Amino acid sequence: MNLLEKLKALIVLNRAVGVIEEANVKSGWKTTEFWMTVATNVTTVIGALKGVVPDKAAAIAVAVSTCIYTVARALTKAAASTPTDTKAA
Repeated sequence: MNLLEKLKALIVLNRAVGVIEEANVKSGWKTTEFWMTVATNVTTVIGALKGVVPDKAAAIAVAVSTCIYTVARALTKAAASTPTDTKAA
């Protein structure tokens, strides 16, 4: 293997490592989306317990915010697992 072939192999390997690093997704509890969902749900439940928010509205708000979080995480994970082009230069 001559020097040029070694350099080409190194470039391909470097790109592959870059793709793997880009695919890393933070744990759910470390994301802003998670904490915004927790804050929304806790605030809504407290509001419902104090009588500020009607019970049905609170249930709907909690369900919607949880659904939005679930969809956001699914899209994030799907985007991270999508294969990218790793052709050699």
